[in-house]
Amino acid sequence: MKRFSWLIIAILFIVVSSLLPAAFPNAAHADSGKNGLQQLTQGADSILVGTVTESSSYWNDEHTQIFTAAVLAVEDKIKG
Repeated sequence: MKRFSWLIIAILFIVVSSLLPAAFPNAAHADSGKNGLQQLTQGADSILVGTVTESSSYWNDEHTQIFTAAVLAVEDKIKG
């Protein structure tokens, strides 16, 4: 009986985890490292080197997206 319970839990886990990507089709994706440096910087107006000193997250008015505002201590300005 205990083995049967673990089997059911394992099957549910597989089903739920396979459906998660479909549940969040507009989720933001972090850079996976597949883009080269030139490709990442080509369209940038400015490129800075620095440290994040403060950050805060907040919802948009429709409560459909979360944004993060960051304050930077700029150490170097590479472009722009």
